Amino acid sequence: MISEVVARGQASPSGQVIFLVGESQPDQVGELLGAYLSRREVERVVLVTADPAAASRVAAPFAAQREEGRLATVLAVHDLDSAIAAASRGWGEPDVMIDTRRGQLAAARQAPARLVYAAD
Repeated sequence: MISEVVARGQASPSGQVIFLVGESQPDQVGELLGAYLSRREVERVVLVTADPAAASRVAAPFAAQREEGRLATVLAVHDLDSAIAAASRGWGEPDVMIDTRRGQLAAARQAPARLVYAAD
């Protein structure tokens, strides 16, 4: 399933910015991080989460990519929609936004990015 989600996420030939939202499925988020960071055309993956411990745990295997600036984490202090807006201001609108939580994402209605739901 992860490779299918990543394959559908192709939006532009180079310099893709990917937002991964949520922390409720850390194994799946970690797999997605690895899959996207392994792609040459992905410039940056931004992990947007409300749980700093989960963010640290999921991002730990990708320390080299964090050092290179290819992996960034945005913590949702108040709500995820505000954190997504802050991430968009910092790194531009995402080419792909993947919401690993269940339910709707209000920012997806406003952003031009393609939204892929990875949660079942």
